[in-house]
Amino acid sequence: MLSLKLDLQPQLEEKIKYILSSYSDKNIFFKELISNKIIELERSVTNIEKDLRKFELKYRMDSEKFYSEFENGNFGDEDDYMIWSGIFELYLKNQKELGKLYD
Repeated sequence: MLSLKLDLQPQLEEKIKYILSSYSDKNIFFKELISNKIIELERSVTNIEKDLRKFELKYRMDSEKFYSEFENGNFGDEDDYMIWSGIFELYLKNQKELGKLYD
C-alpha cells in the first residue's frame, strides 16, 4: 500500500479532499485519473502523428529514419528539420509515458 505526503496549497488540498470524498474506493479514483492521462496522451500522439506525416510526405522519408540521420548530423539546422526533430522527440516522449501507464 502506498501512502503519499503531498505539499499542496490549502485550497488545492481542500478540492482534492472533496473529490476523493465522493469515492468509496480510492482505487477507482486513481484508476480513472490514470485512464484520463492515457486518453490525453493517446490524443496527443494521434495529433503528433498527423504532423509527422506532413513532413514524411514532404521529404518522402519516415520520421524514424529522418530522426536517426538527423541525430547523426546528416541534416542541417533548417527550420523544417528542427521542427520535425522536435515533434518526433515529443512523439517518443509520449510513447514512453504511455508505455509506463498501460497495464
